[in-house]
Amino acid sequence: SDFGTIKDSRIYGNNMNVDVAGNVTIERVISYGQRHAGIISRRRATDGWALHTAVIKNSIFYTGAGTEEAHVKMLRGGQFELYNSVLYDSAQEGIVFRPLRTNDAGYTPSAPIPGLNIVKNNVIIGSTNYGVYFNTLSQQAPAQALIDTNIFFGNGLRNGASDNSDVNSIIADPQFVNALANDFHIINLLSPAINSGLNLAGIVNEDFDRVSRPQGGAYDIGAFELVQGPCTFTNATWSTT
Repeated sequence: SDFGTIKDSRIYGNNMNVDVAGNVTIERVISYGQRHAGIISRRRATDGWALHTAVIKNSIFYTGAGTEEAHVKMLRGGQFELYNSVLYDSAQEGIVFRPLRTNDAGYTPSAPIPGLNIVKNNVIIGSTNYGVYFNTLSQQAPAQALIDTNIFFGNGLRNGASDNSDVNSIIADPQFVNALANDFHIINLLSPAINSGLNLAGIVNEDFDRVSRPQGGAYDIGAFELVQGPCTFTNATWSTT
């Protein structure tokens, strides 16, 4: 089944859990002040360990007053795709992959192997520990992830993945307008995010402000394109959850 789309929303002080009941697209969401994680993609034995996908794009995650384990978390072999988003100032990790464990309730050796998680064109900065952390304790099978062309900066233990599996990573200050004030627009053409992203045509066609991508010769990394010259904006209706 399909949950459809969650978009143009602010989510704070709780968890938005993407469970086993269906696929979901999450777009232009701001998540902050969470206790465990902003978005959790998980599977459960009660659904036969069915695998569904959360597609997250053009979204912003920051800690605020929260104590997140991670901004985005894959639990018990869930699956997500994360594109052109900003993950800032996590109290622990930017992203956590926690595969199905042999000691999980309802575990069976016939549980399906996790699908492929995708992390592309994101900015992951300021996490206390890792930009991306693989929790391998008692795992049934390793989490499968393609972590390609992301900016990491200021993460405490490693700018990248804890298992060194990230590729084409850029380790540099993305040069936001004002990250402390949660303004994650790109400040100028000197930013390493400019024209450095992968072409995600058909997956991500506009940015958080609904500006078309790309504005330059290639996609910018992060939730916002740097706008040069005239540009048409589409108004969004925001809701609070």
